[in-house]
Amino acid sequence: MGKTLKGIIVVGVIIVIMIAIFLIFRNKAEEEQTEYGKLTIQALNDYDEKIRIGYEISYYERTLENGTTISNGVITTDIEAGKEIKLQTHNINDQNYYTYITDDIKITNTTHKQVILHPQNPGDIKLEKHSNLSDGNANFSIKAKDGEIRNVGMCVKWSDNIVYAKPKDSNEIEPPQRYALYDDCFELTDVVENNLNITLKYENWGALDKNDNIKIVVFDGDSKISGVKYGKEEDICAEDKKIIINNI
Repeated sequence: MGKTLKGIIVVGVIIVIMIAIFLIFRNKAEEEQTEYGKLTIQALNDYDEKIRIGYEISYYERTLENGTTISNGVITTDIEAGKEIKLQTHNINDQNYYTYITDDIKITNTTHKQVILHPQNPGDIKLEKHSNLSDGNANFSIKAKDGEIRNVGMCVKWSDNIVYAKPKDSNEIEPPQRYALYDDCFELTDVVENNLNITLKYENWGALDKNDNIKIVVFDGDSKISGVKYGKEEDICAEDKKIIINNI
């Protein structure tokens, strides 16, 4: 091998080493320049007792961190300054809490914020019929027992002599997969704390007979950063409840 070629190889190796050293020091300098804020995170139940529950830290719906709170202390984590974040809980094991979502938290290099998550157990859904089918109206009420119920929706299924049935002041939604065979589904309200009266308007073909009815199922949903979820095949949060309103 000629002296010229050897010299080129040596110079090349030296250049590669110098570039590597430069990159190492540059990355280290950038890391030293990055500033962080600090969060301490805990979760409390309805009795202000610390609980274990999953949580997610997100930045514009992009997940930055997943973790689990502890029942005997707090979790401490560092978040890069300049980000505006949210935290939301998610159930672990057999938990049945509604998702808790924080307000936006602006992170600066001086942030040292305590975040307390307050997931809430759903109440029980109770349905009470107030009338049979009569003159195009059917009335019933949704009651919340032992806590509120959130993101309340319903599906209806009607008999052959009925054309349609729809609750007043409601919006149609895609049916949860478990109620795909129902005729229509609706979003009712964000929350029921005590009682919600429902008037169901319907239209029929000619006279109704003793076999005509409207079957109703009421369910709740869970609010997440990505939107309300009603569950698909599974019943989530409060147990779904059913009622039948007959012609007689």
